[in-house]
Order: sequence, then structure tokens, then C-alpha cells
Amino acid sequence: MNSPPALSDPAGVTVPCGGVLAIRRAAGAALLALFSILDRARIRYAVLSDSSQLPGTLCSDLDLIIENRDLPVLPPLIFAFARTIGLSLVRAISYEPLATSFHLASLDGETLSLLHVDFSGDIRASISLSASEVLDRRQPNPTGFFVAAPSDAFAYYLAKRLAKRSLESHQAGYLSRLFHEDRDGCTAMLRVHWGAAQADAIEHAVATNDWTRIIASPASFRPRPPRRKPWIVGAAAVRRAAHILHRVRQPTGFFLACLGPDGAGKSSVIASLEADSRQEFPLVQVFHLRPGLLRGTRAGRQFTAEPHARPPRSRVASVAKFLFLSGDYLLGYWIRVRPLLTRSVLVIFDRYVQDLAADARRFRYAGPAWLIRIGIRFLPVPDLTLVLDAPSSVIHARKQELGIEEIDRQRTIYRALSSPSRRNHVRIIDASRPLHSVLHQCYAAILGTLEDRTLRRLGIIPERKQP
Repeated sequence: MNSPPALSDPAGVTVPCGGVLAIRRAAGAALLALFSILDRARIRYAVLSDSSQLPGTLCSDLDLIIENRDLPVLPPLIFAFARTIGLSLVRAISYEPLATSFHLASLDGETLSLLHVDFSGDIRASISLSASEVLDRRQPNPTGFFVAAPSDAFAYYLAKRLAKRSLESHQAGYLSRLFHEDRDGCTAMLRVHWGAAQADAIEHAVATNDWTRIIASPASFRPRPPRRKPWIVGAAAVRRAAHILHRVRQPTGFFLACLGPDGAGKSSVIASLEADSRQEFPLVQVFHLRPGLLRGTRAGRQFTAEPHARPPRSRVASVAKFLFLSGDYLLGYWIRVRPLLTRSVLVIFDRYVQDLAADARRFRYAGPAWLIRIGIRFLPVPDLTLVLDAPSSVIHARKQELGIEEIDRQRTIYRALSSPSRRNHVRIIDASRPLHSVLHQCYAAILGTLEDRTLRRLGIIPERKQP
């Protein structure tokens, strides 16, 4: 293989994202390397997204269309491509039966480099486009790659924006540019997929650059569904059901828990993770301690600055409380958390069930310790647990709610979570360092876990049994 393209060249776009990290969209030499790999593999492709600034600048996802038969061979090719340019393959999201989005990323100091490449075969969601027909009409770009014909790109992008119910000025300008490049072809596409009345309204929007009416009522301007024979419709329904089942069995969201004594810095870390991760995940949902499906008592939901001030419950009441919390973790996971993970959401728990073992007094638990140890084994396990740890004197200097001895005791329990039987799920984070260094450790652990999970699901490395 050739030497990795330099991701530090000015071809990428670096933007702050509201957190600690700067997000950089890899482009330039990286995209040319991708196109070269596809050409060498004899995979016909065409860029569907705005290619006017490619390969130099990529401000969002790169949309490509390929033949249906080539979709299964993509994972090892994209993995090799990621290694070539120095990125990790961290997620592969099958968002449609014939469409997969590959997410590549790498962490360099406080900059996160990202590259999202969406591959589609026949497009059947927002509009019906045959991959073979689109590829037969593709056109070469002077820079050295292939793009979809203006009429195909126009129809695809218009349907996509209508499905998302949003159209900003630069997006409308892109549609107008495509229309003027091939007026006859775009008009024919409108007549075929939208019908005469809607086509006239869309042509008027292009001519006047006024899309208000169309965006105000996007449902009225959706492309007409193609007429298909019953057995074709049935086969498509079976594929969609299989696709939904696959998404449920292997959710592409990420389940993260942050643990540690009071003063370890969980709140600061979670706030930064929530801000930075919105570039990689469509939504970030934060829970405190438990899913909260079961309400419990009002006193149990109140925050207290003195967690050990209240007396413990009786032994019977403590057991009942643990059973209540266990029910909330089980039911709440399947009813509240799992659906979020299926929709590719990042779910973060500020504390988790292990806190019952580390700080039973906080929860006024006076029942048998073995009940918690055994019960935890039957509760949902996060994809990754970050344990924030620092010398007890450092933690105590930040928060004086707990004494040094109590902090020592809790640290011992939290660190025990990283025992060999569970090391694949737990990472100890040195929280004594400055915040940016702590976050770098967290992001590295998250990216490493995401990559490991993705490569196992794709069969690139063998699947291992979960501990």
C-alpha cells in the first residue's frame, strides 16, 4: 500500500463543537485514496452529495451509490482504507436494507478527525432510483472521481431534503445549480417521480429561489411511490423486517456509564462528552443513576448534598429497595434505553448500579452485601464503564462530603471492576490530571471500544463471548 495520506493537510475542515474537542472532517487526499481503492476493486460508484468542493472540503457525510452486489464486499475494503489513512472504523450503521454508513475516526490531542461515508445500492427510501441506471449515467469529475448526473443528484437531494423537512439557503442554491446544469433532465425526473402538478411547483421554486411553500408542506411534495408487482412489494417487506430485526439485535448506539466517588469529576466529563459527541451521534441522552421508568418515592428522587446524613433503612426495606431498583434497571433498559440504542443514540449514565455496592450508605441500604453482588450480574451491562479515579487526597480537596477513609474504601471497590473477567467493559481513568487530559483518556477508550465492537460485528476480527 502507499503511504497514508497526510490528514494534517489543509483539505479538511476543523470546527469547534461546543465542547473540548475540535472536530475535523477529513477530506483531500483521504477521499482520493477512497476513490482509488474503489477503482482498484472495480466497484462502480458515483458521488451523490455536493461535489463542487471535493476532494478539498467535506463539511458533512459523503454519499455514494454503488451496485447492490458490491455492498457485501465493502467492510474489509473500508477497514483497509481506514488503516491506510490512519483512521479507525468505529461504526457501521445499516440505516436501510441496501444502505450502510461507515464512520471513521481518530483522536490526535484535542482534535477528533471524522469521515462518514454513506454507501447506497438501489435507493428506495426517499425516492426510487436504480443504482445500475444512476451508474450508467455517471460522469467523470476533472479531479479524478465519478459523480452522479445532475438530474439524478437533483432528484436524490430534493427527496432527501423533503424527507428531513429542511432546506437552507446553500442547499437550495445547490439544487438550483443542478437544475440549470441539466434543465431537461431534471424536468423529466420531476415529471416521473413527482407528477405534473408538483413538478410545476418545484420548477417555480427553482426559478424564484422561493421554497417556502414546499418546505411548509413537505408531505404534499413527496415523490410518488413506484408501481410494483405484489411479489416485489412482499419481498421488499421481508427485507425491511429482517433489517429492523438486525438493528434491534445489534443496536448501533453506545451505552456508557461513568462511575467514581464524589469529587472525581464525573459531572465535568459527562458535560464535555455530551457536547463533543453530537458530531458522531444524532442524539445524546443522559440518565442519573437509573433509567427512571419506575418512579419510586419523592424522597428517593431528591438530591442531597449530604449523602450519608440519613439513617439506613431496615433490612427488609433495604432488600425491597434493591429489588425495586433492579426492576427499574431491567424494565427501564428494555423500554427506555434499548430503543434509544437502536436509533444510534449515545446513552450516558451518571452513576450506575455498581454505585450500590460502592456506596451503600448513600442509598440507605442495610441489606446483605451478597444480594447486591449477585443481583448486579443479572442486570444490563454498559458497552463501556469509565471509572474516574484519583488519589483520595485530590478527591477530598475537590469535595469534602466524604472523609479520606470512605473515599479510599470506595476507590477500592470501583477499581475492582477492572478485574480480568470484566476488563473488556471497564476502563480506569486517571482523574487527577487536567480536564483535557482526562477527556482524552475517555475519548480514546470510547473510540477503542467502538472499533472493537464494529470489527467483531463485521467479522473482520473474531467475535468473542461476553464475560
